[in-house]
Amino acid sequence: MKLFLIFLMLIPFSLFPGKREDIVSTAKKFIGVRYKSKKYGNYVFDCSGFVAYVFSKNQINLPRSSDIQYEKAVKVPADKAKEGDLVFFKIRKNKISHVGIYLGDGTFIHSPSTGKKICIEKINQAYWKKRFVGFATFIEK
Repeated sequence: MKLFLIFLMLIPFSLFPGKREDIVSTAKKFIGVRYKSKKYGNYVFDCSGFVAYVFSKNQINLPRSSDIQYEKAVKVPADKAKEGDLVFFKIRKNKISHVGIYLGDGTFIHSPSTGKKICIEKINQAYWKKRFVGFATFIEK
């Protein structure tokens, strides 16, 4: 039995059915939780902390900051983006400074800014569309 469990641990995440769906499901459980800059854990998140926490709950460890997440992730063309991929934006000083989890159909879930709550938004809203950088993933095809 132990050998079988070790074997399962070696299989890439993509071979586990529902991994993307699990990430989305985990993320949606936090709708309504408040954003708090530079905090991590205890269900108080900034954008990259929220994303890292959701992925960690699904056995995928990510870098802590949005710019490093973008740097380390595999870039995905917009027409190939899938639920569970990450969506990145340039908000401050023309550098990657915001991240959310793509839900499909042009929507994403994120921890927006101080005083606001985790919510779902559309990428094509004027504010986000203007700042959109692209999609990337840590999930194998």
